[in-house]
Amino acid sequence: MDKIQILSTKQFLQECLEDEIFASDFYEFVENKTQYQQEQLKRLKYSFLQFKFKILESKLPEIQNSELYKNMEENGETIPLMGSLSKLETTGINDPRLHKICNAELPDFIDKFLNLYFIHLDKFEFILDDIIETKAESVDHDIQNSSIKFLGTDLQFVELVKAMIEMKIITGKSEKVIFSELGNFLKLPEVNKKQKLETIKARTSNTTPLLDDLSAALNNWSQNVN
Repeated sequence: MDKIQILSTKQFLQECLEDEIFASDFYEFVENKTQYQQEQLKRLKYSFLQFKFKILESKLPEIQNSELYKNMEENGETIPLMGSLSKLETTGINDPRLHKICNAELPDFIDKFLNLYFIHLDKFEFILDDIIETKAESVDHDIQNSSIKFLGTDLQFVELVKAMIEMKIITGKSEKVIFSELGNFLKLPEVNKKQKLETIKARTSNTTPLLDDLSAALNNWSQNVN
């Protein structure tokens, strides 16, 4: 079996750090690890951040004893990341705030105290960033050029999406964003969701006509399918 295929993410990142692999090896690992799925690519990107953070933690005592660090403390200069580190002591490295904190402050800290230490790892992280951006552009292009059409009315669209949200079979973002992203995907003009929901709430009989029609259509299919 290929060595690249059996390496754990941590082992692989260590080899990236030590510049022990080629770019072709990196592409192979990314493909095997993520299948180029956006969520998996983002998790791998987060692994880079965690890996750097672990190294930083191990080197922190040495950094704090350095001449540069002590001089900055004595001069009252702001030291990147240190204020944020104390906030994470109780929650640990997997705190979701780590992304925002480190994205903003970790590069400055590295530039000051670990200059060039991650030069090889950064080279591979740049490749990963390019892969993520390219795949995102590809997905956007596919969506923009999709031939899928929603032929129902705005009211039917709102009834359908609202029902799925209330059933919690579609989640992950706010109701507003779900309506917006689904509407964009289906190339619908901006829908007055509030007005349509008021119309649905005001119904006194046949309160879910689209859902009833969907049920009838599915039953008809199941009874007539070979």
